Amino acid sequence: LQTIAVRARPFADSEELLCMCYRCRTNNPLLNTSADECVACKHPFVRSFATFDQLPLVRFDLPPHIGPEEALRLVAREPPPMTRAKKAPKKSNPWQDDGNAQILSLGGDDMEDDDFDSDDPFVQALNESVSESSTAFRAVEVDEEMLLSFRREHVFVQKWPSSAVPWTWWKNMIPELAISQCSTCNHFFNAEEWEFAVLSKGCCPFCRAPQDVSE
Repeated sequence: LQTIAVRARPFADSEELLCMCYRCRTNNPLLNTSADECVACKHPFVRSFATFDQLPLVRFDLPPHIGPEEALRLVAREPPPMTRAKKAPKKSNPWQDDGNAQILSLGGDDMEDDDFDSDDPFVQALNESVSESSTAFRAVEVDEEMLLSFRREHVFVQKWPSSAVPWTWWKNMIPELAISQCSTCNHFFNAEEWEFAVLSKGCCPFCRAPQDVSE
């Protein structure tokens, strides 16, 4: 009976192997038959075109009154200092008494707040857009305040050769993970993988366009 019970359990992927959507923070199954996108918010996954590992890039759009060149100027400025709201100090005693029983807190509730800065206006806009029910993906529209809060090295722009195709804007949600972009094919790479490919072969690992080794 124990063998039958074990075999009857549905297969579940290990959480360490699941792809997390950096827009809505939903863990996705390894196999998605519809597309390479989040099953919850439909945000497309961005992968390094060297190893196809997932990159923490989230797409955003510009409002109609801000052009691409103006957006680049705003992003290039030094971001103003942010005033962070003071958080309540964490209790040293993990046990809490609600009157009926004692509850042991393992700190799991604080992990979600530590992943992204809740005071960031862009993160707040992401949370608001995720709460809206929609069957199709729609990128978050940023404003001047959000653009000014961005750092230039955290923003990536895919500039397409045709003027009929608007530029595609992305933000790195984990600045500690450096990302590189090929200016020829517009694909993204893990910075270490990009540097290794350029130093060893002198070209983009995907489109083979020559790259300057000194950069």
